[in-house]
Amino acid sequence: MNYTEYKTEVTDVAEGIINECLNYTDIDIQDYTHETVDGHMWIIYTSYHQEIVLHSDNEEAYLDIYGNEDLGALVSEGGIEKAVMVQAFYAMYQDVRDAIGEFSYDDFGCTEEEFDAVMEN
Repeated sequence: MNYTEYKTEVTDVAEGIINECLNYTDIDIQDYTHETVDGHMWIIYTSYHQEIVLHSDNEEAYLDIYGNEDLGALVSEGGIEKAVMVQAFYAMYQDVRDAIGEFSYDDFGCTEEEFDAVMEN
């Protein structure tokens, strides 16, 4: 994966999330974003983790959740690979959230009210 492939995938994932939430208005966009990123093959397969961190604009997003003590526990329990997985997950998650924020209702052929309802849900 290169930078362009990563950014394209992040944008595609964000667009898919918004489309799904527009089609099924009972979906919470934050929860669905978390689940979607968590189930993405780039998070599931460890061979992608370093590349996510390399290409992400949010490689330190995990620090909002994990402190030094928590990271130490992750490494001691699961090795450095576990810490890198956490870093990759939160980096991609934040990148997708940022991409979601760059869309507008014009991009989806819906009303502003429909779009805002999804974004607030």
